[in-house]
Amino acid sequence: MVRRLIWTLILIIAVSVMNAGNAAALKYGDKGDGVKEVQEYLIAQCLLDAEADGVYGSSTVQAIKDFQSALGLEVDGVCGAQTYKILRAAAYDEIDITTFKLGDYVPEPPAPPKTVNNAVNSVLGIVDNIYTTYAVPEEPIVEETPFELADEYEITSEPELGRAIRVEATAYSRMEPGMSDYTATGTFCQRGVIATDPSVIPLGTRVYIPGYGYAVAEDTGGAIIGHKIDVAFDTVEECYEFGRQFIEIYIVD
Repeated sequence: MVRRLIWTLILIIAVSVMNAGNAAALKYGDKGDGVKEVQEYLIAQCLLDAEADGVYGSSTVQAIKDFQSALGLEVDGVCGAQTYKILRAAAYDEIDITTFKLGDYVPEPPAPPKTVNNAVNSVLGIVDNIYTTYAVPEEPIVEETPFELADEYEITSEPELGRAIRVEATAYSRMEPGMSDYTATGTFCQRGVIATDPSVIPLGTRVYIPGYGYAVAEDTGGAIIGHKIDVAFDTVEECYEFGRQFIEIYIVD
């Protein structure tokens, strides 16, 4: 029985390897976080006028084709390795697509998570657990309950949140050269203020931003169009630390 289970787990590893090798290109009909990431990059380039829903539909295909055509790539609507690399670099302002030519240097994207290695480690852990269980069957597995952990870890509750919306978030500060001390609505520009596109998040809307806290939409900006926000900080250093992020924020009221 143990031998049969081990062979089954080995087969799982083989399937994982095959799946990892076939996941390089995204095309029509694909779904998942990888598709959502590509859609967010297309939205950042104003090529996709829709929310990133993780479904590679006809609008995503057309947006990829438009990008490929503008950059001189093969126009097939498939987000392969080269298209993804250039699209991601453009979304993060690592290249200028208005002057980019094929053959120009493009920074390498971060390495993907080692899915296959994780699968192998998980399987080996299961196999090791099987042998341990058969070798020492009399040793019970004792799991700690939440009550036993209550004294060691502080239990906190999430704030009461409303509708979630996925945005591209950047940061700004009145301390930056040329910036005004006041927002478009006349309030003081400080932490707790965000700039939005009023057609997406109306001015006066209160939001919750994970890792930042509560904020109010009191400002606008020429580059803040669609699902983009600019988060105000009191120092330039905080802006650099925040950088550019694709995150979910929550509409409080």
